[in-house]
Amino acid sequence: MMSAKIERLTTLGKEIYTLVHTAAVLGWDQHTYMPEQGTGERAKQISLLEGMIHEKITAIEITALLSDLEVTPENPKGNASLPELDRAYLRHLHRLHYRAKKLSKELVVELAEETSNGQAVWVEARKKNEDRKSTRLNSS
Repeated sequence: MMSAKIERLTTLGKEIYTLVHTAAVLGWDQHTYMPEQGTGERAKQISLLEGMIHEKITAIEITALLSDLEVTPENPKGNASLPELDRAYLRHLHRLHYRAKKLSKELVVELAEETSNGQAVWVEARKKNEDRKSTRLNSS
């Protein structure tokens, strides 16, 4: 019974990490190869994924499975009869779940979009600063 619950949590965790890795690839592409004109759309893509990640990690199903496995803030590793590797995974998943539940989905989505847009603004400001430094050095 407990192994089926661990297996379900593992399946859900894999889905979550697939979304996390997808968002990371989009962020990497934005930082490296993406044309400047794509910033707004990319910010929306990343924020959509972050919202999906948040929904999945805070899902009632995960709350229930963690509870069934005796995971609590005081006992984040769950039932002591479980294998140590499973208990370590439960501790990790509990930490992600517990932290995510403190934030609203709306905040997570807005923060992701603003962070993505802010990255593009920072890159442009840095470029202008380097251009200005270069102009001063050449005129000296």
